[in-house]
Amino acid sequence: MASIIQKLSEEYKKKGLFGAIQKLGQGLYEKVAIRDDVLIIFKDYSEDMKFSREHNLEIKAIDDSNKDELRKMCRNNKCNLRDMSRLDSYLRNNFQGFVAYEKGKMIGYLWWVHANGPQSEHHPHLALYGLPLKRDEIYTFDFFVIDEHRGDGNAIEFFTRAQLNLRDNGYNKAFAVVQNNNIPAKWTYASNGWKNGHIVKIIRFFKFILVASNPKLSHKQVFIKNNRMYSSHSIDYQLLFPRKTIAAEA
Repeated sequence: MASIIQKLSEEYKKKGLFGAIQKLGQGLYEKVAIRDDVLIIFKDYSEDMKFSREHNLEIKAIDDSNKDELRKMCRNNKCNLRDMSRLDSYLRNNFQGFVAYEKGKMIGYLWWVHANGPQSEHHPHLALYGLPLKRDEIYTFDFFVIDEHRGDGNAIEFFTRAQLNLRDNGYNKAFAVVQNNNIPAKWTYASNGWKNGHIVKIIRFFKFILVASNPKLSHKQVFIKNNRMYSSHSIDYQLLFPRKTIAAEA
């Protein structure tokens, strides 16, 4: 508290009362508003895709036979309540995904949605990031591999083979998101043939209200955090006051 008063006093001496008030307002804004730039990336499955090294992993679709094992893996790897809430939300909404096994042990997961079923309508990221999926496109999210199993190329093998599986099932393009300042993640995606799309600028107020500036829209969109008890997707945000939709091409 003393340091804040000292800074305001210094600002008052330099710029007067207006400067001190402006400094106070700026400080308060920085406390309640979190800025975030999210880069939309995409992968064209029509381009050459292959994985030539020997397979170390077994890749399976997420279904009723491994859901309990998936929850156990998450708990055993110190997932916090938000992680578990997210996982329960994905399972409740019947989102599709893959899990990877190394020597019989589940070591990771990757989730995705498509435009051919009602589950895509319930994923808030499609509205937030401006992704009106075509029938042959998917959105991938929440890729995870246990820390001690990320070596020996396991993460790359899992991710690449999951994409090959999706391509072989008739999908031609995938979208994902990455923090624009996450240089290592951007490099990893780029080295695997992913290309940059548009950037969505986000401001979160008290982690409750979210304002998104999307270059595909002429106006800002406002989202509100979903009610954990009543929402089908409790861990994310829903759009308030829809004004305009981005139509997907057939």
